[in-house]
Amino acid sequence: MKKIHIVFLIALIFVASSCGNKVSVNRSEICYYVVDERYDGHTTAYSETLGLLRDSLDAQLDVVVGSAARNLTSYRPESPLSNWESDAILDMARQYSGRSVDASVMNMGGIRCDLVAGDITMRRVFELMPFENKLVYVSMLGSDIDSLCQVFAACHGQGVGGMSMVLRGGRATDICIGGQPLDAARTYVVATSDYLAGGKDQMTPFLRGEVVATDITLRDLFLAYIKRSTDAGQPIDAQLDGRITYYDGE
Repeated sequence: MKKIHIVFLIALIFVASSCGNKVSVNRSEICYYVVDERYDGHTTAYSETLGLLRDSLDAQLDVVVGSAARNLTSYRPESPLSNWESDAILDMARQYSGRSVDASVMNMGGIRCDLVAGDITMRRVFELMPFENKLVYVSMLGSDIDSLCQVFAACHGQGVGGMSMVLRGGRATDICIGGQPLDAARTYVVATSDYLAGGKDQMTPFLRGEVVATDITLRDLFLAYIKRSTDAGQPIDAQLDGRITYYDGE
């Protein structure tokens, strides 16, 4: 039996939804069709139609949106790519809201590929962030941020921006936000994804905060951040800066 792969149609839907009008589903039906050898030899028109869609999609996904100064990879406790993503979220969250945003959080598991030195295409940005996760603002007490950092310590680090900490013996200490020691009684605003704000990836301390949602996907946020660098004639870049220091053992 022949197998026809149409995964790229899903990506086409993503592209259309990211740059077109909002679409809602009013009704759905489930139908089952048996696809077997009876259809062998009758796929020419079907393949031609899919070919046209594939060519159109490829033309959109192969557009160069920026460039990377070096290979950006992700690993724990901190990495160039997780630092870049977290800083992008923090910077753009401040720009979008016009309000004070103290820190940002991005999970390592949400980073799905590296960025290779050279051209960055739309396709690569979709591979980097294939999910429809959206930007949210979470107002939370410093004591809850401390609890969140203990979650980071248990998994040896996550992506953070605007904050620093030391991980030692399974505990997070010396936590600072904006270069100042964490104040347990103060309320901070943290930019993150709706997925993490929902307590996913063990980040349940977010559930104790107050969430303000947006319609901005993290993918669109990254694209805007890359475009801003491109318009300024600069490639994107990031490096280790010691925001998370990890000591193995006690």
